[in-house]
Amino acid sequence: MLKLFHSGCLAVVLALAMQLYCGGMTTAAAQGFAGLFDVFSPLYTLPPLHSETRVTPIWTWLIDGKARVPSLGLSWDLRKDMGLSKSTLFLDTMVRIQVGRISLRFIYNVRDFKGSSDFFAVQDRPIGETRLDYSGWRFGSDVDLIQGNGLRLGANVDYDVFQPSFTATFVEADLVARGKKLTDASPMTVGFHVVLTSPVNLYGVAGTCEARARWPVLGAHVTEWELCGGLRLPESIWGTVALRTGYRRMSLEFKDRILYNGNPASAEFEVAVGGWFGEMVYYY
Repeated sequence: MLKLFHSGCLAVVLALAMQLYCGGMTTAAAQGFAGLFDVFSPLYTLPPLHSETRVTPIWTWLIDGKARVPSLGLSWDLRKDMGLSKSTLFLDTMVRIQVGRISLRFIYNVRDFKGSSDFFAVQDRPIGETRLDYSGWRFGSDVDLIQGNGLRLGANVDYDVFQPSFTATFVEADLVARGKKLTDASPMTVGFHVVLTSPVNLYGVAGTCEARARWPVLGAHVTEWELCGGLRLPESIWGTVALRTGYRRMSLEFKDRILYNGNPASAEFEVAVGGWFGEMVYYY
């Protein structure tokens, strides 16, 4: 999978190089090869460079979640049985750099839920401490198939550098801890994006909206979609700012092999997380 990721990165770099090359060609350049390889030729122009930075506080909660050992007929509800925290405020950040139709995204997301529960509700019996951690850096690339008049529409690919994990630790009455940990390979996803900024504005203020979705390809199964909208403020020589709000939902599923009472077994984990967010976006 690591080789596939490296191959994907190489493909993105090659696509970016082709965009830099092809984006600079004009009709005149296509008809006359004299200035084709001369970057100082007046017929050669670099594609436009844009950047975008997002800061996104998101109020996130567990919609549903299960941990199971099917071969033993065991199943636990993450909220009811394991006391995993229901809602938490996190802060996501993203930087996107765009050259022509190609964008590279660098995202840092935090999804860290903790909880504790007395599974048996009996004195001196095990207390369960649980943690779901899906946090870290994600790298992504967008390819705009349609671009212009405030519209960006195309495909995207994302790769999480980190691995999702779920840990349940049981603290006995004699304070000896034992536990289980479920994890899986880093997720890779493909999807689409639509970004629209109204060409009509009022005193420089224009409406803007965005929709994104992605589906699993490799590693842990991640399905995610989001919708958001807001206002983009007047532009200046320093760029412009947009204020937006929206909703994001993510489903995470993975399997792992564990030892349960000394015997190997296959464990399954699935969780659905939703969240409303506010967002400040700086464009330059």
